[in-house]
Amino acid sequence: MYYILYLTSLCRRRHWPEPTYNSYTSSSGSGYTCVVRVNNREYQTDTVYASETLARESAAMRAYLICRNFSVNDA
Repeated sequence: MYYILYLTSLCRRRHWPEPTYNSYTSSSGSGYTCVVRVNNREYQTDTVYASETLARESAAMRAYLICRNFSVNDA
């Protein structure tokens, strides 16, 4: 659950809107994927996860690892 917190903290420090999460059931019905929107950019999970929580955490991790390298003024 740490990357969800890290991403939220990053958004607050940079005065960006809070991240929004949209979780989806996979087409086969065997799990979940997630898309997180951060500062008008979307980041999506690359695999299907067993739970919605794991899918959200994975999307947050992808977004955080990319967004932490943006400068404060990137829009």
